[in-house]
Amino acid sequence: MKFMFKGILSLGLLMATQVASANVVGSAYQIFNPTYNGSGFVTVESSQTLKSGQFSLGIMFDYGSNSLPYITTESVDGSLTEDRKDSLTTGTFTLGLGITEGWDVGITVPVAFNQVVENGRIVENDLSDNNVTEIRFATKVRLVGNDKSAVALIGRLNLDRIDDNVFTGKDPDIGYSFELAWSSQLSDKVDVAFNAGYKWNGTGDDIAGQQYQIQDDMILTSAAVGFAANDEWKLSAELYRGQASNDVAHPTDRKQDPFEGLVGLRWSPSRLMAWQVGYAREIQHSLGSADWRAFAGVNLTFGGTPPPMEVIIPKPMPLPMPEPTPVAAPLPEPEQKITIKNITFASGSAVLSNDKGTSDALNDLVKTLKEGFTALEVAGHSDSLGSDETNLKISQKRAEAIKDRLVKLGGFNASSITAKGYGESQPIDSNTTAEGRANNRRVEFSITK
Repeated sequence: MKFMFKGILSLGLLMATQVASANVVGSAYQIFNPTYNGSGFVTVESSQTLKSGQFSLGIMFDYGSNSLPYITTESVDGSLTEDRKDSLTTGTFTLGLGITEGWDVGITVPVAFNQVVENGRIVENDLSDNNVTEIRFATKVRLVGNDKSAVALIGRLNLDRIDDNVFTGKDPDIGYSFELAWSSQLSDKVDVAFNAGYKWNGTGDDIAGQQYQIQDDMILTSAAVGFAANDEWKLSAELYRGQASNDVAHPTDRKQDPFEGLVGLRWSPSRLMAWQVGYAREIQHSLGSADWRAFAGVNLTFGGTPPPMEVIIPKPMPLPMPEPTPVAAPLPEPEQKITIKNITFASGSAVLSNDKGTSDALNDLVKTLKEGFTALEVAGHSDSLGSDETNLKISQKRAEAIKDRLVKLGGFNASSITAKGYGESQPIDSNTTAEGRANNRRVEFSITK
């Protein structure tokens, strides 16, 4: 899968350099912006960040109908009309990297692949034979909260690649913005998010003879609500808007402030991959808003620091009250339970990995067992992805694989070790989040001294 995605990314960038220069709405009004870290919504940022050492790769293809501004013509009754039809196909490439817990960075590169204009006088933007319209750098820092509800600060830098941008002028400067992102998981099924911020467009010099006035800064707002049907499927509804801070004259019948809404469907067959498709349309007929648009994309997430081995030692059971007899009853041996989450297997199988984390965890356990034990149960647990029968079988096979490895490493009597798979029947966390599912995928060792 990693090689397939690299191939798609390389092909997309090659297309971006070969397609003839397109007329597109400039960076000030490129309103459909997918998130750079695949955080759960399509365009609205959640307050969650990538984990330390995690990185994500994404690509989103977007087909928009009638998204470009045209110089209007005067009709018979004296009103201004837009007599044209156009379509614009773009691709947005994203890369995100988790720096520390609660802080990540990212880069977004929107590319114009194809544009069709049937008639009308289109407003010209000079891309200088380069269909990369801009390059955006971003960083997100969680200010307060936790994985379920938090507030984060997002900062962005925009490098405008359009030399003569009808909205930001000739040779525009670097634009930048700051936004606050709040999101909260209201229940296992519903989460919400809201973004608000301000964007400085970095306007350049006036373009001689153009009929547009240079736009000033913009106030950014967006909101989203998501509904999770199960661990794999999620439906989201989003609104996103840019409100210009100054009023300018422009020779079209479009409103000045871009405003769109969308419905998106997300499918996550595993914690590493998420596919998204959806439909959007303009809330008002405005600059940068498409009459309608369809989009589809995929996001892949890799890496991250594995959680440390968690050792759970329950409190000893209270001793029974002594019976009035001269012979004291023998005390029961306390049971020690150890949970290990960084023992890994080959994907979808019961073959133990040869990585250092797995080897170290098993060697440490062998040292503990050699201090003496009378019985040991190896219990395998899974998350809820997949069917009950599949999860039960794979957890049983993995528990047996660990038992065989312990017997081989420590020379223990196999009859004193029991392997048992429990599948998804005993979760210790929610299965609606990636982190919760990771906690549920565990191996527990019940040791009787």
